[in-house]
Amino acid sequence: MYRLVVIIGSIFILFPASGQEPETFADFNNRTYTLYERKQWKELLETGRKALKNGYDFYYLRMRMGIAAYEKQNYVRAIHHFRKALIFSKNDPLALEYLYYAYLFTGRDIEAGRLTERMPVAVAKEKGYDNKKNLTGLDFSSSYFSRTGTLVVPENTSTVASGDGWRNMDENGGETSVLAEWDAGKNSRIHTGYRFLTKQRNAYILYNGQATYYSPNIYNQHFFYADIRTRIFRDTYLKLSAGYINLRPRYATRG
Repeated sequence: MYRLVVIIGSIFILFPASGQEPETFADFNNRTYTLYERKQWKELLETGRKALKNGYDFYYLRMRMGIAAYEKQNYVRAIHHFRKALIFSKNDPLALEYLYYAYLFTGRDIEAGRLTERMPVAVAKEKGYDNKKNLTGLDFSSSYFSRTGTLVVPENTSTVASGDGWRNMDENGGETSVLAEWDAGKNSRIHTGYRFLTKQRNAYILYNGQATYYSPNIYNQHFFYADIRTRIFRDTYLKLSAGYINLRPRYATRG
């Protein structure tokens, strides 16, 4: 029993650092690197915060913490660490690339676009970050619907089970929209769009057992809009919007 106690005690004396918290720069650097290699992101972030609290702040620490936050999909925190990393290495391509995607994932496309100007030309071309393009985004969508046999009341269009009211023989329509995003400079983006909505209804009104048929009721709507968003200071933006909507439906005459 005595020998066993001596052996265990000897192991503890020979390897005191294995159970201790990191204290020096070398401790924190080695520990965060090991956690990074093992992809233990939560533990890495905890150790990194302790290092910062103890006054140790350096490029590799910020990069490891940024990547850990990025992998945990905490993109706001990742942005903070990558920004700090770029203070130590202003145009580091890896930090710029991670920061670029973190900006995109948080909807900060203007700042993402500005980063491409700091990337080496070869890297920007390889990754497809062409900041010379004016058209930066294009989206098209379309939908269609069709309904039959609905009974409605003109005052509130609520469905009723029986009695007088409007009876839809059929109703159909659709919506189409186009959205484009434009680069208006390194600090600005312009969004323009057009939406077209159309509905057509064949119906008759039932009153005291008498039905009056109405020929197709057609409704068309055109909507144009544009907005510009400009970065005026760091994370502060100014947004101006304008739009035009045509609300004049086309009603057919009674049949």
